[in-house]
Amino acid sequence: MTQWDREKILRAASELESALEGGSGPGGVADLESRAHLTAAQIGDWDAGRNLAKTTDMARQGLTQAYVDFIDEYRAVIEALRRSAGNYGDAESDTLAATRGVDTGERPRRQQSRFAE
Repeated sequence: MTQWDREKILRAASELESALEGGSGPGGVADLESRAHLTAAQIGDWDAGRNLAKTTDMARQGLTQAYVDFIDEYRAVIEALRRSAGNYGDAESDTLAATRGVDTGERPRRQQSRFAE
C-alpha cells in the first residue's frame, strides 16, 4: 500500500508556485510579448521584410498563447496538489474519528432477528 504524506504534497505545490512566481520577469509572458514583436521597420520595409514581419507576428502570437496555456495548466497542477493534500487530510481525520470508538473493548451487540421466536 502506498503511503502519501500530506506535507510533502503541500511542499511540492509550494515549490512549484515559487518557481512560477520567478517567471514574471525576464522570460515571462510580458517579456516574450515585447521582445518577440518584430515590425517590418525592424526587419526591412520591403515585400519580403513585410511578409517576414507578418510571419514572425503570427509565430509570436502562437508562442505567447502556448505559453499562457502552459502557465494556466501549471497553476491547475498546483491547485490539484493542494486539493489532493486536503483530501488526504480530510480522509485521515475521518479515519481517526471513526477508529476512536472501535478499540473500547466492547463487543458490538447483535441485534436480535425479528424472525426469532
